[in-house]
Amino acid sequence: MLQVVAGVIVRKNSVLCCRKGKTKLTETSYKFEFPGGKIQEGESPEAALKRELLEELGVDVKILKPSGSHTHAYSDLTVCIHFYLCELEQDEPIAREHVQLIWSTQENIRSLEWLAADLPMVERIAEQGLESLFS
Repeated sequence: MLQVVAGVIVRKNSVLCCRKGKTKLTETSYKFEFPGGKIQEGESPEAALKRELLEELGVDVKILKPSGSHTHAYSDLTVCIHFYLCELEQDEPIAREHVQLIWSTQENIRSLEWLAADLPMVERIAEQGLESLFS
């Protein structure tokens, strides 16, 4: 099982949604995700998240708190994804590894085509609002 981290980056009443490009699997190609990636050996989840967000988006984030974990089996691997609520320190994200970045509200988040592993967080935001991530 692959251990991964994802940043739920919030700004005002919206959350950052990142669209992947073409991947080797159709189930993951061109889908939206919360940005992040693999935890490397000996790395804390928080350090992995900060490293991944700097690599993928060129941003430093303030990690506010853990926001839950979820395990999902894709056709070729199983991931355990650890979500963290984050805020940008200052910079605007740059799409270095994604084909599109958008800020979505609670009302619009379900209209995007999401990676299956991220759907529990999408549903939480859609049902309970971004405020629920802070409590």
